[in-house]
Amino acid sequence: MIESRCGIMCSRCDYREKMNCAGCLNIDKPFWGDSCDVKTCCEERGYKYCGQCPDFPCETLKAMSYADEEGDNGERIENCRMWAKKEKQMLIEKASKIINSRTASSETGNWETAIAILALIDDNGFPTASTLSMAGADGVNEISFVTGLGANKVNRINKSNKASVCINSGHYNITLVGIIEVLTDAQTKKDTWYEGCEHHFTSVEDPNYCVLKFTTKRYCIYIGDEEIEGTL
Repeated sequence: MIESRCGIMCSRCDYREKMNCAGCLNIDKPFWGDSCDVKTCCEERGYKYCGQCPDFPCETLKAMSYADEEGDNGERIENCRMWAKKEKQMLIEKASKIINSRTASSETGNWETAIAILALIDDNGFPTASTLSMAGADGVNEISFVTGLGANKVNRINKSNKASVCINSGHYNITLVGIIEVLTDAQTKKDTWYEGCEHHFTSVEDPNYCVLKFTTKRYCIYIGDEEIEGTL
């Protein structure tokens, strides 16, 4: 998908065959001179291409893209923007699959794989984290938990609905920030119930049984060597 540091489409470049150019992702030195400012900048800052940089699009890239002779009137900037969008969406989809597969209600999950860290605001205004099994999820968008109405978690949520959820392993870390609410309606309780809840509640009708619904507002996702941040 990504063809160059600056966004130029190497697959459509005339110099690919004329100068036997393998593209700046695969060469140490450009054929047209000693160095390329954009290539050097990306490599020094650890970015594969300009679209990954928080300063995108910078003045250096703009000058190159809109140069009289070798410019493309901003096309390479738009290519970088498109690559970044696709890259972000692909990583969000990976994170969503991880979360969905780990929930206690999924075919591949159980209460052990479903463990996540839920952080809430305590009475003194500090974040307090605890582990809790994810009952179900809609990818990175929403995650549900179950607990008792008399639990400290419920009291904290009633005072502040701000929350954060972290799901991690040795290969990834998914941190979500958003809001959380306590639900007690019969249909939600029925839909959220999973095998294992009977160890804590008499049945789905147990008046102490309630659902915590977390809705993501922003995220920080790290999977392998890829990392993105954003809002939903």
